[in-house]
Amino acid sequence: MKKVFALILTLAMVLSLAACGGGDAPASSGDQPSQGDSAPAGGDIEVAVVLKTLASEYWGYVKTGCDAAAADLGVKVTVVGPGAESDIEGQVSMIEQQIGAGCDAIVCAPNDAGAAIAALQAAIDQNIPVLAVDTNVGIDGQTCFVGTSNVDAAKEGGLWAAQQAGDGAKAVVIYGQEGDNTSNMRREGYEAACSEAGVEVLAALSGQNTTDGATKTMEDLLNAYP
Repeated sequence: MKKVFALILTLAMVLSLAACGGGDAPASSGDQPSQGDSAPAGGDIEVAVVLKTLASEYWGYVKTGCDAAAADLGVKVTVVGPGAESDIEGQVSMIEQQIGAGCDAIVCAPNDAGAAIAALQAAIDQNIPVLAVDTNVGIDGQTCFVGTSNVDAAKEGGLWAAQQAGDGAKAVVIYGQEGDNTSNMRREGYEAACSEAGVEVLAALSGQNTTDGATKTMEDLLNAYP
């Protein structure tokens, strides 16, 4: 089993490189892979990866990384995701379906960690390793989380932007999907940076994690704050 953990952790870390651009070292909990155990054949391992969506260019790149990792590791990887990051119920249903199909491990980038907890807890109760990426789930028995501190990373970006803008700057914040944990944490980091740097935040609105949504939000904000 620990060799299975080793293979799945490798897959999750490859996924994280796409999702987080490298990022910090993962914070892990639970069983750690041991080099001494005999491994099952890679082809016998089936890993389910449930992403936030497959409808965006970004998460399409993540899927490509998953497929490449599957080929490198010699394991079967099924990558699924809802049509939009706002489809929280649809993603939870996909998690349940993958567990019901008998996967050996599940990697999940939850759209809403709270909504996904019950489904992922069911996997843990069946001794299926659960690995969170991009957005942490943080439940007992979770194998690990691979990702960055979104608050700290956003704050660093906000401080840099404030420095470029100079004294007396005013800003608007366009964050991702309303209610998404990752978007909330990034918004928190940006606003903390503005407060520390003395930048006045005029408004903070969601761009729905889409190009069109963010463009429309920016246009509205420019009209409101010319």
